[in-house]
Amino acid sequence: MGEATMTIAIYYFTGTGNCLAVARRVAARMGCQPISIADVIDHPTIRTDANTVGVVFPAYLAGLHGVPLIVERFISKLDHLESKRLFAICTCGGYEIVNAVPALRNLGRFVKKRGARLAAEYTVRLPMNNLDYEHIPVPIETDSAAIIENAEAQIDDICKRIAQRRGGKHHFARRLFTVAMTPMYSIMAKSSIKSLRELAGEPGDSPLGFRELMPLTDRSIQVDENCTGCGTCARICPVHNIELVDGRPVWQHRCEMCFACDEWCPPRAIHHWGRPDGAKYHHPEVRARDLFRKTGPGAPPDHPIE
Repeated sequence: MGEATMTIAIYYFTGTGNCLAVARRVAARMGCQPISIADVIDHPTIRTDANTVGVVFPAYLAGLHGVPLIVERFISKLDHLESKRLFAICTCGGYEIVNAVPALRNLGRFVKKRGARLAAEYTVRLPMNNLDYEHIPVPIETDSAAIIENAEAQIDDICKRIAQRRGGKHHFARRLFTVAMTPMYSIMAKSSIKSLRELAGEPGDSPLGFRELMPLTDRSIQVDENCTGCGTCARICPVHNIELVDGRPVWQHRCEMCFACDEWCPPRAIHHWGRPDGAKYHHPEVRARDLFRKTGPGAPPDHPIE
C-alpha cells in the first residue's frame, strides 16, 4: 500500500509579517489557508484533521533558545501530535546555519519530549526585525528587497520538498555545525541571560531562567508622548500582553519579543528595547490588519489602520 494522501495545515507565528508571508506562499502551493497561532493558542486543545502539520516561526536569541515561547505552547496543545507528520520552517535575519538551525534543533528536542518527532526542518533568511546587521562579523546581504527576492527561491524549493516529503538541504552538515558550535552557544547563553535579567528588572543573582525572564522584558519597553491611544498595539499583540489604561498601553508581562507593538504603532510612540530608534521593518506584502487577532478576549474594535 502507498502512502496516504497528504492533508496539510500550516500554522505561523509572526510579528513583522515575515512568517506570515512565508506561510501564505507555502499554504497556497499546498492548497490550504495559513492559520495564525495567535488565533488558536487560547484553546485548551488545538485540533486539526490534517495528517501533516507545518509550523512557521522566527528564531529569537538562537544561541540561548531560539524558539518563541508561544510556539512551544502551540506544540504542547496540538492534539494527537504523535500521529502527525510535523515539519517546521524557521526564518531568521542572520546566517541560517547560525540562527535558524539551532532553533530547529531545540524545537526538535521539545517535540521529542511530547513523544513525537520533527520530520523535516527548513530555513529561510528574511530581513532582520531590527535591521541590526552590524554585530554580524562576516559580510552579509543587508538590502531588504534583495533578501526577500532571494527568499522567494528558497520558499519555492521548500514547497517542492514538502510535497515530496523530503527534508531540508544539507541537513546533516548543518546539524554537525550546530554541535560543533555548542561551546560557543554556551558562552552566548550566559551573556543573554544576564541581559534578560537586566531588561526584566531582576537582580543579577535571580534564579529565573529564559522561559521566566523573557515575558518580563516588556518592563523595558517605553511609550512616549506621541501615543494617541489608537489601540493598534493591543489589537496586534499575539498574546494579549497590552491593555489600554486611560488611553495608554500597559504591558502585562507575558511578552514574546516579536516587536509587533513597536513596528506597527502608527505614531511610532513605542520603543522596544531590542530595536534601535528609527529602525522600522515589516514585510512589504503584509499590513497591520493582517496581523490583528481574530479571536480572544479584550480585542479592541476594528481600526482603519493599513
